[in-house]
Amino acid sequence: MTRFLPPRSGRRGSRAAASAGGPGPRPSVLVAHPGAELYGADRMLLEAVAALAVRFDVTVAVPGAGPLLAELDGLGVRVVVCPMPVLRTAALRPRGAVRLVADAVRGVVPALRLLRRYGTDGVYVNTLTLPSWPLLARIAGRRSLCHVHEAEQSLPRPVRRGWPWGRS
Repeated sequence: MTRFLPPRSGRRGSRAAASAGGPGPRPSVLVAHPGAELYGADRMLLEAVAALAVRFDVTVAVPGAGPLLAELDGLGVRVVVCPMPVLRTAALRPRGAVRLVADAVRGVVPALRLLRRYGTDGVYVNTLTLPSWPLLARIAGRRSLCHVHEAEQSLPRPVRRGWPWGRS
């Protein structure tokens, strides 16, 4: 199930600018992010989204609630809670692997809907921990960009060099 979090009215941001009588509809970008905390990658996401929101109608998809959502709301962007598989160390255990697969299956249809509705001009996947988004973007015929925050030498070489389906 996908939940849309309504923005507060009267703020600057993608919806406000689009309804303010600008030169026309702005390009639409979907941003996929693996969490809703306020750690390093989350703070980098806020900077990226703030920059994107100047030119694009931005929708951010996250897997659950957390303090990041209030920060995104403050930027005036659309936020959607959508089930999605997130690679974490817990996935190395049987229960975690089952949950990863379940999240992947549950998230396919909502993710494709979001891609078709809000990712018309591009998809920004924030970190390699969201393996399904570049593939689903390709299936939906959308261009995608994956922001790799860290390159760990312990990862297999194909993963370090980039996902083949994420190149657009």
